[in-house]
Amino acid sequence: MKYLTRFLDFVMKAIGWFLIGVLGVMTVVLVLSVLSRYFFGFSIHWSDPLARYGQVWIMLLGSTLALRKGMHIGVDNFVNKLPEKIRVWVLRFNLALILVFSITMTKEGFNLISIAEGQIIPEMGIPMKYIYYMIPVAGALLVLTSIELLLNRDVRSITTAEGEEHDD
Repeated sequence: MKYLTRFLDFVMKAIGWFLIGVLGVMTVVLVLSVLSRYFFGFSIHWSDPLARYGQVWIMLLGSTLALRKGMHIGVDNFVNKLPEKIRVWVLRFNLALILVFSITMTKEGFNLISIAEGQIIPEMGIPMKYIYYMIPVAGALLVLTSIELLLNRDVRSITTAEGEEHDD
C-alpha cells in the first residue's frame, strides 16, 4: 500500500498543478473573449466550450483531490456525533459506495467514449471523445483513492470536526 500512497501523492500533486493551469487558461481566454467582444466587436468562438469543458475537468479531477484530503461533500456534523465505532463503520461504508460508483463511472465513461467516436466539437474542431476521456480517468483515480483510504488510512481523516480546518 505504501507504493499506492506514493503514487497517488505524485499524481495528486500533478493534478493540482494541471487544474491550476486549466483555471488559468480558462480565465485568460474568457477575459480576452469578453474584451474582444466589447472593444473590437468580435468573439473568440471557442472560448465558451473551452470554459465549459475546463469546468468539467476541474470538477471531476478536483473531486479526487477533495476526497483524498477529506474535503469531499458530506454531512460531517451528523457523522461526528455518532459513537466512534459506528462513525468508522459509516465512513467505511461511504467509501465503499464511492468505490462502487467510481468503478461504474470508469466503465460507463469508456462506453461513452465509444459512443462519441464520431462527434466533433464544432467551435473547436476536436473530437468529443477527448473531452469524455476525463470521465474514466477521474473514475479510475477515485477508485484508487477509495482503495487507498479504505485500506491504508484512518477513515476518520476524511471527515472534519466542527471548526477544524484542513491543511493544504
